[in-house]
Amino acid sequence: MPEAAKAGIAVDRHQRGWMAQGLANLEGSATHDAKEVFFWGRDVDADDEQVKAGLPLVHPNQWPDGAAPFLRTGILPYYRAVMALGLRILECLAIGL
Repeated sequence: MPEAAKAGIAVDRHQRGWMAQGLANLEGSATHDAKEVFFWGRDVDADDEQVKAGLPLVHPNQWPDGAAPFLRTGILPYYRAVMALGLRILECLAIGL
């Protein structure tokens, strides 16, 4: 994906968007990570009640305009499937308790 497209969706205060290589590091570390990161979460609209309430980490995702359409179409179905699996595992654990 072009650097300009990534820069257009730089990670925001809601932890959504792209973080360039060399910007992340562990607390107390003298060096930065050599990775790029794309932060995203549950897909919500700006008018969602949890967004309006200002809940942390509940915010609309930032998607690159036209630069990488596969991101949204690839990530969201995977995310929904993993969340459904996680909830099913949680149910099984709760029954086992």
